[in-house]
Amino acid sequence: MVGGIAQDVTTDTDLRAYVIATGNDARRGLVGALEAAGYEVQAFASGRAFLTVAGSLMPGCVVLEFEEAGDLVVASELKAARTHLPVVAIGASRGDVGFGVRVMKAGAVDFLEDPWTPEALLFAVKTALAEIRDVAEQTRARDESRGRIAALSARERAVLEGLLAGGTNKTIARTLGLSPRTVEIHRARVMEALGARTLPEAVLIATVAGVCPAVQDGV
Repeated sequence: MVGGIAQDVTTDTDLRAYVIATGNDARRGLVGALEAAGYEVQAFASGRAFLTVAGSLMPGCVVLEFEEAGDLVVASELKAARTHLPVVAIGASRGDVGFGVRVMKAGAVDFLEDPWTPEALLFAVKTALAEIRDVAEQTRARDESRGRIAALSARERAVLEGLLAGGTNKTIARTLGLSPRTVEIHRARVMEALGARTLPEAVLIATVAGVCPAVQDGV
C-alpha cells in the first residue's frame, strides 16, 4: 500500500511529472517530451521503485508505460491518492478493446494508445494536473468555510442552521425562544463572520463546510 501521501495539494503542480517506464528508450522518449515542454520530470525504471518512494513525492502527474499486467498494480495502489498523483497510462492494446477500460478501472485518469504523440501526452498530463488544482481549490474553500463556522458561537450557529432551513427571523426566534431583534443581531454577526454579503452567499459557505439545516417542527 502507498502511505504518507499527504502533501499539501495547494503546491504548484503545473510543471511536475513522474515517468515510469521499464525500457530505456521509452523512458527517455517520455522524459524528453515532457522536459521539452518545461516540465520538471523524475524518472523510474519500474513501478515498484516508484511505489517505494511515492509517499514522499510532491503532487504531480504520473506517466506510466504499461508493459506487463503487473503495471496495473501501480495504478490501483495509487487510486486512493489519485488527487495527488493522477496516473496517465500509456500502452499498446494490441487489438484488445477492453485493455484501456481495465487500465482506467485500475485507477488511471487517462489512457493513451502506444505509439503516442507529444501533443496527446502533453494534453493528457495538463488535464490531469488541472484536476489536482480543482480539488485543491475545493479543499481550500472547504477548510476556510469550516474555520469560519468554528468561530461562531453556539447561538450564532443555531441561527445559521435556522437560515439554512429556510427560516425567517420570526420563525427562528420562536424556535430558539429569542426575540426577532436578537435573531437579527445574531444573523448580522453570522454574515460578518462568514464574510458573506448576501444570504445565498452565507448559505453556500455553510453548505461547503458541511453545516446541516435545523430540523423543522413536525419533521
